[in-house]
Amino acid sequence: MAGDENNGKPIARRALKILFLGTAAAEGIPSPFCECSTCTHARKARGRNVRMRTATLVNDDLLFDCGPDLIAATQRFDVRLSRLETLLVTHAHSDHLLPSNLIWRGPGFCPTPITPLRIFGPGPVARALRRDPHWPTLAEKGAVSLETVRAGQRWRSGRYQITALPANHDGKRAALLYIVSDGTHKLFYPLTAVYHTRQISPFRYAPSGKVSATG
Repeated sequence: MAGDENNGKPIARRALKILFLGTAAAEGIPSPFCECSTCTHARKARGRNVRMRTATLVNDDLLFDCGPDLIAATQRFDVRLSRLETLLVTHAHSDHLLPSNLIWRGPGFCPTPITPLRIFGPGPVARALRRDPHWPTLAEKGAVSLETVRAGQRWRSGRYQITALPANHDGKRAALLYIVSDGTHKLFYPLTAVYHTRQISPFRYAPSGKVSATG
């Protein structure tokens, strides 16, 4: 693939490594209460047909959403989150955000030195996290920081340039989608929300907005 030039020769760049830890809606597949053909097939076929709630890991250092199946998914796929630097949360519904997941990377639970985690999301996500009783301890110890973002903003986190896009989820606009770029590759993450296509043009060329720190 294309890359920088080195004495006239292209330097290959690795593609983004993307692992879908979960792709199901809030009830999961199979749903424990459902006997439909999809859930029945998933119970029989197992494997990839059994789908956990939404979370996606990029390059071991960026995570989309942090729902109730996160720990089970990392065990299922044998991945570690010790290198995680950036968490992008699309919205505050419980299948996308379980604040107690963050407790296990904090003091008293994780003796391994870990990289501070920057969390980004719309206003309701920030409010949900700040309501968690463990948040003051996590923020004070430097394990996590929280930053509120709005549609149209662009910012950097680690090695990534990130753009927030407006989304409509469950009839409301308190949700965001994200474009992530490492300078060579771009990833558009549109899971479980509808992008407002009428607003593409203003945000494609909008100037970078500042990220407001709320940690």
